[in-house]
Amino acid sequence: MEEQRRAHASHTLDGESIETRSVKIIKSDTCSLSTFVRRLTRLSDGFIYHNYIAHKQAASFDLCVDKVSLSR
Repeated sequence: MEEQRRAHASHTLDGESIETRSVKIIKSDTCSLSTFVRRLTRLSDGFIYHNYIAHKQAASFDLCVDKVSLSR
């Protein structure tokens, strides 16, 4: 995050002027392929776990919906 000056000041309810805002910045870095793969693996572990759980839950939900549809 980095503070940047606003094009137009914003104001709080108290009338205080806010002239900066926090924005995400993109940084570049140069590294070896093995370092890149290590970083990518570390950062993607949480997503891979989440993706696996989400697909399992979606499949279970679809089975439940199919069973309800058949029982009517």
